[in-house]
Amino acid sequence: MTISETIKKAIKGGYDNQNARYIALGLESQTHCNYSDIFLDPNFWQSLGKAMEWGEVCINCHNSASSCCEEKYNQDWKYFWHNFIDALASGKTAEEFFNELE
Repeated sequence: MTISETIKKAIKGGYDNQNARYIALGLESQTHCNYSDIFLDPNFWQSLGKAMEWGEVCINCHNSASSCCEEKYNQDWKYFWHNFIDALASGKTAEEFFNELE
């Protein structure tokens, strides 16, 4: 999934950000927004999680909450947001990370 497609999904999930709409429409030149302004916004990840129909995941074994015996759960959007940050820290690009989400 491209960055633009990812942002479009988040918008469908309820993300309301003018700069994100410009980027999704290919009008990046009309905004002064950095992608980091979007990708570091928890509302972006919550909305993307809604659009992708993510649920909850066990923070210990990463199985879905319904199939895991652990009691400690994390909402999937947080799990993916943290994985995104870890991916950037390890040298991946945002595009590479989002390509793996498909």
